[in-house]
Amino acid sequence: MTDTKRTVGNLILFGGAVFLSGWVGLLTDRLTGQSAPTSLNDYLTGGELPRLVLPLLTVVALRAVAGSWRDAGFAPNLRGAGATYLLLILAYPTALTVALTIGFLANAISFSTLHAAFYLEVVARNLPWLLITSLVGETLWRGYLTNQLLKLRLRSWQIYLIVAGIWWVWWLPFWGIMIMNNSHIAEFNVTGATMAAATIPMFLCWAVFYTEAFRATRSIWPGVITQVFMNAVILRQFAAEIASPNLIVLGLLPAAFLCVIGLLVGRAATTPTVGRTGAELEFGAASIKRQYDRRENHE
Repeated sequence: MTDTKRTVGNLILFGGAVFLSGWVGLLTDRLTGQSAPTSLNDYLTGGELPRLVLPLLTVVALRAVAGSWRDAGFAPNLRGAGATYLLLILAYPTALTVALTIGFLANAISFSTLHAAFYLEVVARNLPWLLITSLVGETLWRGYLTNQLLKLRLRSWQIYLIVAGIWWVWWLPFWGIMIMNNSHIAEFNVTGATMAAATIPMFLCWAVFYTEAFRATRSIWPGVITQVFMNAVILRQFAAEIASPNLIVLGLLPAAFLCVIGLLVGRAATTPTVGRTGAELEFGAASIKRQYDRRENHE
């Protein structure tokens, strides 16, 4: 079996595990007597364990067979990447600040019901769990999925679509339950059908940013930090405390800004030397060496 066929086969197995994990999570909720989720927070904290563990065990098994974790992105790869890291880490807080400012000036949202001290207390209590879930999530989405797709030498837009699609499928059980129950997403006060449709462009924008962040640094840590920010701000307490929470302001606008930043980072990373990190240059040099070695052996 060629390396390409093996990679494609492994990605199919991974995708299947992602698809099943959400349904196993909902089944776990039902067997343990928990009520159907009515918010993003319910879904994340209820069936979270099987939703994370099943794909993670699949990745562990696939990497065990391959015999390597070296390219999983656990190394920070900070050398020569300080400016890139700073840009990536500040990207989401900046995007959210701009979006909130636009929403406030347009009278789309209000902060009159926001209790900052209580919110920060909630974030502090949940920080260890946020770090763990973000680390596991990025190990799956960037450390394995994106990493394997990059090996297939697909076009960037193809990678974005595949990552966003599998990511969206991971949430499919939640969308299905919300639509069947005709429930509203508590954090944004929208129907399940509206949220399911709105997350398609959101996930695509996020896929652009996270893919380019991983490609530029060859590390999952920019994504982990961004996931912690995003989950702390949107999925926990912040959105629920804003008067008249607005999906466009809290979701679509920040996602669009992240997409632009990701595309700019990707463009800088493809410049021959300017803007490329040490990790990116080393990866490129290693690829050239492998091509040269194969040519030498062939001759």
